[in-house]
Amino acid sequence: MKWLGKSSFLCLLIITAASNLYGQTPEPATANNADNEDRTVLMRNEFSGGLVLHSSGFGITLRRAKQQTYKRKKFIEIDIVSMTDPKEVSSQNPYYEGSKSFIYGKMNDFIVPRIGIGRQQVIFAKAHTTGVEVRCQYSLGASLGITKPIYLNILEDSGNPDFKNVVVAQADPKYTPDVIYGNASFTYGLGQMQLHPGGYVKGGVSFEWAKYPDQVWAIETGVAVDIYPHEIPIMAFIENKQVFFNFYVSLSYGGKW
Repeated sequence: MKWLGKSSFLCLLIITAASNLYGQTPEPATANNADNEDRTVLMRNEFSGGLVLHSSGFGITLRRAKQQTYKRKKFIEIDIVSMTDPKEVSSQNPYYEGSKSFIYGKMNDFIVPRIGIGRQQVIFAKAHTTGVEVRCQYSLGASLGITKPIYLNILEDSGNPDFKNVVVAQADPKYTPDVIYGNASFTYGLGQMQLHPGGYVKGGVSFEWAKYPDQVWAIETGVAVDIYPHEIPIMAFIENKQVFFNFYVSLSYGGKW
C-alpha cells in the first residue's frame, strides 16, 4: 500500500500548488498595465465626414486618415462648400404678390470643391476613454471653383396693364428690381457651368471626444484661404475677389480600424 500513500501525497501536492496558483490576487498595477497595453494597440486607419460652416457659406467635408505614430497622422480630405459675397442681400419685389426672393446684382452661384492632403499632430492626448484630445492640423491642395449662371423670372409687358408676362432670362445688370419676379429654377444654367482651378491652404485646431477607441467625434475650427488666378464673377457693380479668406467650424463623425 506504499504506492497508494505516495500517490495520495502527490495528488495533494498538485492540488495545493494549483490552488495557490489560481488563488493569487492580481497586483494593484494590473489594471494600469492592461490599460497601457490597450494604448499600444494603434488604430491605423480613420474615416470621417461631417458638416462645415464658414464665414461665406456652408458645405460638407470628408477625410481619410492614416496614423503614422501615436501622435501624428496624415490624411486626404475633400470639401464641397458654397462661397458667397458679403455684399449679397436678399430682396423681394414688393409690387407683385407671390414674387420670390432674389439677390440683386448676383450673376453666378459659386461652389468650391477642394481636394488636398494634410498632417495632424496631437497636442494634448486624452485619457483612454474619457476627456478631450486636442490636435492641430494643416492641409493644402486644389480648389476647383465652379460658377453657375443665375437665371431670373422677369416681368414683361403683355399689352394689358393689369397683367404681366413672366419669362426666364439670365441675370443681367440691365434688369432692375422692379421687373424681377424672383429666382428661376436652379436647373437653369447647369449647362453653362465654368471651372476656375485654384489652390487652397487650411489650418486649424480640432477637439476629439469619442468614448470608444474605434469612433471619431470631433469639432474643428480654423482658417481656410482659397486663391484663384483671376477674379471670380459672383456680383455685378463691385470688384470681385480672387482670394477668399474664411473662418470655419466643422463637426465630424466616423470610425477607426
